[in-house]
Amino acid sequence: MTTETTDGNSARASTAATRILALVPDPPSALASLKIAWAAAAVDPNARVTALHVRVEPSSLYVSDEEIALQQLRESREGTPRERRDRTFEIYSRWLASIGGGDGRVKWHEEVGAEESVVDEEGAAAHLVTIARPVTIDGREALHAALFRHRHLVLHTPLPAEADPVIGRVMAIAWKPGEAARRAIFRAMRWLGRADEVHLITVGRDDVDGALSILDDFGIEPHVHRISRGAGSVGDTIVAQAHALGADSLVLGAYRRGQFLSTILGGVTRDVLRHGDLPAFMVH
Repeated sequence: MTTETTDGNSARASTAATRILALVPDPPSALASLKIAWAAAAVDPNARVTALHVRVEPSSLYVSDEEIALQQLRESREGTPRERRDRTFEIYSRWLASIGGGDGRVKWHEEVGAEESVVDEEGAAAHLVTIARPVTIDGREALHAALFRHRHLVLHTPLPAEADPVIGRVMAIAWKPGEAARRAIFRAMRWLGRADEVHLITVGRDDVDGALSILDDFGIEPHVHRISRGAGSVGDTIVAQAHALGADSLVLGAYRRGQFLSTILGGVTRDVLRHGDLPAFMVH
């Protein structure tokens, strides 16, 4: 079997154990990120999950006085960096106990520093980075670093995290011709190749030959769905179709139109990140 290398060429698929980095930047999103990481780890009995927490200490940041002041202001609402770390670690510890310790395949790792630079460094060797929908500055910066700075395969999951998710059985690919979508399919092949069903969704008249060619190389014959845009956005239309097909996750390229994640993302990316209710494998 072949897979994509970093330059887009083909190489022999790695037999190395799947390495998953679960970003746990803050207490509100930690449990969802851990749960989706463990669900993704089911693809490989030897998979390893590392829960990464970055403790953002204002005194350690080489940034402007305004940024340090902003971080200090957060303490009145969210607690000190140490208190946020302790609450996050408590959530991690309870979750780890709930899965029986994870057979020694799960570990905690923490660093003091800037969120984006630590995520860049620690995520370099990961096959997958998981994160829940951000609700704090740390969460937004962690997502930005994983998705747009280092171009990891990111599995983004909505909140809350009440039930244990199951992913990778019925997967839907949101196809838009381009390098981002192509890269997403390649990077998610560990999961697509083991799915019971794969659906390829395109809105409008997009050419699907590129997607079909990639999937055919891996022996995957997807169900193709060419759909019309509904009353809502393209992103909402894709998510609704994925639900109708019984999909447990989406695979799509991530697009942005500028430098600021919160305001000028590409339409489908924005919809999935802000209010999509399916876990989504994404690559920029």
